[in-house]
Amino acid sequence: MIVIILSPVLFKEKLTIPKIVGFLIVLVGIVLVNGKVAVGRGGTWGLLCGVMSAVMYFFMITLNKQAREIVGMENAVIQLTVSFLTVAVFVGIKQAFVIHVPMSSWPWILVLGLVNTGIGCYLYFSPLSKLPVQTVAVCGYLEPL
Repeated sequence: MIVIILSPVLFKEKLTIPKIVGFLIVLVGIVLVNGKVAVGRGGTWGLLCGVMSAVMYFFMITLNKQAREIVGMENAVIQLTVSFLTVAVFVGIKQAFVIHVPMSSWPWILVLGLVNTGIGCYLYFSPLSKLPVQTVAVCGYLEPL
């Protein structure tokens, strides 16, 4: 939502009717999902994590849009490396790098990490600099589908 709201100012993109409708649908979804927090019945930590995630998503999209010379596989590798380092620091602080993963799970983790995430990031970040930032933001909400 931050990306959609600020894109007319930052990227000189017009807010079209379909983008405004998409924005309103996202807004309704946020209210439906987080309704209990709004009336004060828990989930504040989760809401804070969601807001932090939204801010980081804004920076990711904005910085990717500005870095026009970094495209394709190079962009995906940079994104995955920064993500890995961020999670590694978090895990290190949270549980001192202790992760219990059975040996039989490592091949599947590698397949998910290299194939699923690698190809997915490549397909997601490759066209990022060519698309309007509002389109990227709305499509980001459709990602779970």
